[in-house]
Amino acid sequence: MKRSVLFKRGAAGIVAALALTAGVPGLVASAAAAAVAVPHPVTLDFSKDMPSGSTADSAFGEHGAVRDADGASVGGAVIGCNDISGVKGDVILCTGIIDLYNRGEISFTVGNLVKPDHTSARTVDGVITGGTEEFEGISGQIHITATSDGVYKAEFESKA
Repeated sequence: MKRSVLFKRGAAGIVAALALTAGVPGLVASAAAAAVAVPHPVTLDFSKDMPSGSTADSAFGEHGAVRDADGASVGGAVIGCNDISGVKGDVILCTGIIDLYNRGEISFTVGNLVKPDHTSARTVDGVITGGTEEFEGISGQIHITATSDGVYKAEFESKA
């Protein structure tokens, strides 16, 4: 069975990245003066585009679908990662963009340590680095949890 490098190496790889299936109808407005939309949790599905083989000391990327709570496609996501080997494990640093159709994009950065025994945190926290359209001005955290091979749940916590 082909396993996602991101899954093997930890959820940091997705953040690529990538778990934002924002519900099309539901938005939560922040308390900021200029209300910024914060998407509901989404699913990032990279299961159709997973790297295979070793990625030590290399860069890799994935792209996939963004799905809402009902499983409907509401966007797309891309993530690019660097995998750097070290004595205590591999460090994976990823940047990604979640595009919610007709609403805007959210960019983020996440990282994780993968130990020599190939274990890592199943959930990682990252930084929301910006947004466009409805999400312009968004900041805060993204929480990404691996739910299956190549599939992640993304949750947003905004300070905007």
